[in-house]
Amino acid sequence: MKTGKNYLDRTTRFFVRIALCAVISLIIMWLWNLLIPNITHWSNINYWQSLGLLVFFRLLCGNFRFFSYYPHHRRYYRHHHHSGLDDMSPEEKEAFVRKRFQDLMNDETSWKE
Repeated sequence: MKTGKNYLDRTTRFFVRIALCAVISLIIMWLWNLLIPNITHWSNINYWQSLGLLVFFRLLCGNFRFFSYYPHHRRYYRHHHHSGLDDMSPEEKEAFVRKRFQDLMNDETSWKE
């Protein structure tokens, strides 16, 4: 574990994702059995069929990464774009930030015109 932050180790994250997948399958089964048979007169489904529906729709939507979120992206972005600042003195950092801000303002004013 990393110090100072609440990171779960890989095994715990794996089991949490499995548990969330099981809970979502139960919710899908409950909603299906509550709504679909009354609306379309189709039959009820069991747990394994709801899990199959979950996997099927995840594959259809093209996103099979369960419960993905962006902290990994932010960490990469910060490390990738700010790693050069670590070797700079405070004066160099300030000059760098001022130059970047000025470039941003120049781009913004040319975009408005």
